[in-house]
Order: sequence, then structure tokens, then C-alpha cells
Amino acid sequence: MLETLLCARRYLYFSYCARSLKDNSECQPSPLLRELLDYIDEHFVIADDRRASALISHEHPMQAFSPRNFSAVSPDAFDRSWFDTARQLQHRDAERTVRSWPEENLDATPQTSKVIELEHLLRFFSHPVRYFFNQRLGIRIPEERVIDDNEDFALDGLQKWKLAMRVAERYLQGVEPDLLQYRAEGLLPHGAAAFAEWNALQRNNRGLLTALASLREQTATTRPVVQRLDDGRELRGEVSACYAGTGLVHFSASKSATSRASLLLWLNHVALSASGQLATDETSRLLLPGANGVEFRPLEASQASALLRTYLELYAQGQKRPLPLFAETSHAWAQQQDPEAARRKARNAWLSGDFKQAPPGDRDDPFIRIALHNGVADPLDDPQFERLAREVFGPLVAAVNAHD
Repeated sequence: MLETLLCARRYLYFSYCARSLKDNSECQPSPLLRELLDYIDEHFVIADDRRASALISHEHPMQAFSPRNFSAVSPDAFDRSWFDTARQLQHRDAERTVRSWPEENLDATPQTSKVIELEHLLRFFSHPVRYFFNQRLGIRIPEERVIDDNEDFALDGLQKWKLAMRVAERYLQGVEPDLLQYRAEGLLPHGAAAFAEWNALQRNNRGLLTALASLREQTATTRPVVQRLDDGRELRGEVSACYAGTGLVHFSASKSATSRASLLLWLNHVALSASGQLATDETSRLLLPGANGVEFRPLEASQASALLRTYLELYAQGQKRPLPLFAETSHAWAQQQDPEAARRKARNAWLSGDFKQAPPGDRDDPFIRIALHNGVADPLDDPQFERLAREVFGPLVAAVNAHD
């Protein structure tokens, strides 16, 4: 730094990134530049009490479309396209604030094929809003990877679930649970903590392994699904994890059935029933460590076909605009008949919990936040939210209640 200062003649220019690319928070310069700025402030005094370093510093806009680039005082840009964008940003007003769930449709995409893959239908209903942004707009949000250098002495909830699922999957393949194997793979804490975590995992998931024991001697098969619709479209795909005389079997290490897991099982069940791929003595089941699993009896082919038409119509709508259909919130609404109870349960699922380790609510999902950009909309007040919750999750809830 000193050599740079001594070599300077008329001008000396330093630059650094003063704003975070992630959240636009202020970033500090390097220690050397910070020391120089502090030295200038200490040895030069401005009459109006401003810092001397502020007079020789200039913060440039981060984005090319910033209105500051096109101001009369400092015209730093001349690109016409960015100018039009900056003008639009500068003239935004309260009237453009989103106060309801977006209802405007995009132009229909040209259909090159009338065949709809079952896999795409399942991915869509797993998260309709995310599917719209991924597939239609090409918007994806990469998962943030946090590198933790701390040594873990206990597994968190997600780590426990992943390990339990790994043990269950290998147990179904005929591999007995082996503590040494998972310690060697680094899936357990070090030292004595590994034994404590392993014993807890074995104890909590004993019921799931017991339920899977009867399937170890059977061979899982894949059953084709082909369903032709009246409008010429055709649903095609394959449903795996099917067992002769048993039916479709999914399993999870979760304490209770999540909405997405239940809906995934239900959609596969409907597709099998509509295609006649489920015998009368077979069912579709979601096995859990406890006794509170999910099971569906076979549907009449006509009833299943009608449900598929409804789901496919919603799938088509979801290609044009994001649908206010949220896994946990919509399911919670559909489970209640009383409107007040439905709203209360849905509100709890929409919002995150009050305690520290509470799971985030649907409102905190990044794709849903994009759909509600700069708005004050409450999707639960939108009439189409209740309609979609009943259309998608209503038959599922009815089937669960009928079996109980």
C-alpha cells in the first residue's frame, strides 16, 4: 500500500465490492483500504462535519438498469434497453403492488405431443408453484450449501431422517443394519455419541423395519400406466415399488405422513386404478415407523379416470400461471369440514412455528415468495385457494377417512 501511494502522481484509484451480491448488505473493504480511509478521516476535517473519505468516494450502482445510471447529474450509461428498464422501475407506484394471487395467464405453450408423462404430473403436484417457475420461466433457486467446520456430537432432524431411510432401503434389499458400516461412511457422530444415535435410530424405526420384513422375500415390479382421455391426450408412465398380492408400497422414516408423501402415493394409486393395474385384493400403502400409516383401497376405473381428468386439467392450468396450491396448507384446509377450523389449521401450516426449531411454513418457501413479490396478498383469502384444496386433496382425505 505504501509503495502504491508513493508511486502515484496525479490520480490514485481504489475499488472494492461494497455490497453483498446475496442480500445487498454493506461489505467492508480490505483492512489496508479501511486503514487508509480511517487515516484520511482522522487527519482531514470538513466544515459540515462530514467524513473526508466520503468526499472522495463514489458508490456505483450494482445493476446496469439502476435509474442512477441515467440521471441528468451523472449519466453513466447510454444503453437504450437498460434505460427503458430503469424508467419502468423509476415509475413504479402503489397501484402495481400485488394485492391478490396472480391470475393472469401466460400464452399457451405449443404442444408438440399429446402424451403427458406421469413423472411430470407427479413433479407438478409435489410443488405446483416451483414447477411453474422451473419449467415455464426457467427460474431455479440453487440450494445454499453451508460448510460447517464444527464437529457434530449429535445428528439433526434431517440427518436422522436420511440415515433412517438409508437403513430401511438397504434392509428391504436384504442388508441387515450394521453400525460399523454407517460409522465408516461418516453418517454417525464420532466416539460414544455414535452408539447413542444408533440405538435411538433402531428404537424409533423398529416398527418400520418390521413392516418391511414381509416384503424382503418378494420382488418389487414396475407396472405400466396408459390412460387415454376424451380430448386425445394420453397419460403414460410407470409405477414402481409394486408387489404381487400386496399392491403399491411406499415407506418413510417420518413420524407422520407428510402431505407431499400422501399426495404422491394417492396420484400413483389413482393412475394404477384408472389403468386397471391394481387387483381388487391389493392396496396402496405408505408405511411409517408408527401405526399411523396411509392406505388406499382400489378405485373403480371410471372414478379414477374422472379424477385423472381433473388433475390433468389443473396440470394444464399450472403451465400458464402459478396455482395457489400449497402442500401442507391446502391439505390442512381440506382435512376440515368446518370453515373456521379449516382456516385455523391452514393458517398454522401457512405460517412458521413460534419455537426456535419449528419447520418453516409454506409462506417461507422461496418460490412462493417470488409469486408474491412486493405484495401484501394473502392466498388463503383467495376463493381459488379453497377450490383447489378441495379438488386436489378432497378425494385423498375422503379415501383415508373411508379406510379408517
